[in-house]
Amino acid sequence: MGFEDLLGFSFLAGLLYGIGEEAGWRGFALLWLQSGRSALAATLILTVFWALWHTPFFFYRFEFGAVQVIGFFMGLLAGAIWLTCLYNATGGSILMVAAWHTTWNLVNQVAMVVSVEILSAMSVMVMILAIAVVVVFGPATLSPRPKQEMPSFAPPRVR
Repeated sequence: MGFEDLLGFSFLAGLLYGIGEEAGWRGFALLWLQSGRSALAATLILTVFWALWHTPFFFYRFEFGAVQVIGFFMGLLAGAIWLTCLYNATGGSILMVAAWHTTWNLVNQVAMVVSVEILSAMSVMVMILAIAVVVVFGPATLSPRPKQEMPSFAPPRVR
């Protein structure tokens, strides 16, 4: 596989993962989990399942030790907090979170080829951003707008 093939595959994978994952993770799971929970609690629960979803990643991409797995989980949690912030702040825009996730994946692919230090710096920046989101907006919504929740489907009233 040549560099151009790898670049094309990386672009396609980044695009599909970002768009494909967010419809389920934020568009359904987060929406459902935020009903009756704070945005932070919902995000913590979601992150556990998101980490399990990424478990096969450990078997074919890198050699992970315990420290790398913990770092990956912390990065995933920080990313989940940021994506919850984006999702809630945009009134539930799956397009916005999918665009960010896709962009992250594409930049991540390039950074992996260029420098592990760049990749690490990007992860640290997202972790700092996640802490700022929790401190500034609070755990209830993780955004300046109300959290998004599943609409309740009450049966129609009979009069």
